[in-house]
Amino acid sequence: MAEEPLKKDPEAEIQAILSDLDDILGGLKTADAPAPVQFAPPPQTPAARPPSAAPQSPTRPAPAPAPPPSAPPPAPPPALGGLTLELPTRPGPSKPPIESSVSSPKPASEPPKPAPKPIELPKPVELPKGIEAQVSQPAPAQAPKAAEPAKPAPAPALPPLPEIPAGIGKDQVRRVAILYSADCAREKDTFVGFLDQSAQTISKKPLFLRKVLIEEISASTEPKAMLDRLKAVGAVAALAVIEGMPESKARDLGEMLTSSGIMFRSIPLSEIQKRSLAVDLIVDMMLLSPET
Repeated sequence: MAEEPLKKDPEAEIQAILSDLDDILGGLKTADAPAPVQFAPPPQTPAARPPSAAPQSPTRPAPAPAPPPSAPPPAPPPALGGLTLELPTRPGPSKPPIESSVSSPKPASEPPKPAPKPIELPKPVELPKGIEAQVSQPAPAQAPKAAEPAKPAPAPALPPLPEIPAGIGKDQVRRVAILYSADCAREKDTFVGFLDQSAQTISKKPLFLRKVLIEEISASTEPKAMLDRLKAVGAVAALAVIEGMPESKARDLGEMLTSSGIMFRSIPLSEIQKRSLAVDLIVDMMLLSPET
């Protein structure tokens, strides 16, 4: 008895046909990045399966680089035994969203602020006719006076020495006059006390000064009148503390007295207690005529 040929499994044939169609249609739909057509291996006679086993879906290959120009789509497969096949559609490559080039409208600019109103100044008050406004004008500012040079502080006055003691020879006595201005009354006393003490300590033989005239003078003092008074009292020297008097008046007085044989010295306030000045005066007076 001859052996019957093995019958092919119709289910396996359907799966093979579906796989071929799936590959062909998949290459057509992915035109941007189509995969090359891969033909499934020839169908093999599968072993008999139990009727309860469910068919397994074939494994789909990953998309490959772009294939050569695609062929026209094949005709739809015939229906097998009145069975209609519906092939699943693969989603194509997603396209990037189109960005709108229309920019959002900018907010409208604020309306300009109204300009501030000018400030109106109050109108001046008009005085009724016949009445004159008396406006006091400030007195013109006076220019500041030049600062006067500060005078040196007056030195303390020395106590006057007692009169010339008895038994002193006339060769140790000199008759002098003391002249001073109104601004130098205190400085005059200081100078006289300092000179008296210096006269008794500078030389080996003390010298005594007899003040025959102590008088205040001014710019109105006549040099000739003063000369006559000095001669009347027998003065051989005139020591003047007259700072503040005009220089021309002091010079005229000095020339008048010196030409008549009377020693004249004008003492600056800054030197009324200088020992060097006192030494010069005492040495000069030692050469003058003593008291007779």
